[in-house]
Amino acid sequence: MESKSAIYEDNRLARIIQMLKNKGFKITAQRIAIINALLKLDKTHPTLTDIHREATKVAPTISFSTVYITIKTLEELGLVKLFSHKGDTVVETDVKPHINVILEDNKIIDIEDPEIIECVKERLAKHGIDADKFIVNIIAWK
Repeated sequence: MESKSAIYEDNRLARIIQMLKNKGFKITAQRIAIINALLKLDKTHPTLTDIHREATKVAPTISFSTVYITIKTLEELGLVKLFSHKGDTVVETDVKPHINVILEDNKIIDIEDPEIIECVKERLAKHGIDADKFIVNIIAWK
């Protein structure tokens, strides 16, 4: 496992750890390994299985349920959002409004188009939904 000083060099990790501490969570080696795995896979839209696989490279005894519980905790803190795709739980690390386009090969790309985002907000409001936070998933195929 990485040294404590190397782990704390990442600002995002330090911020997450501080949020967990503020909520009364213990900062364990397993939690740090899971969070580091998530940060390493950050923009890839990893599944829980991907995070588990990456975390066990440095902490082989981490169970899948520990990964699940840790990621659910991060979701409760508003740091990630989970969604299901083809039977897998995908972890979205970009929680600001945007569009995920899921391609036929299951690759997920982010589209951040302020005009579309504003249009979605307006359309939601017309249906009585006040949403400052949302992610639109579009499945695209030929």
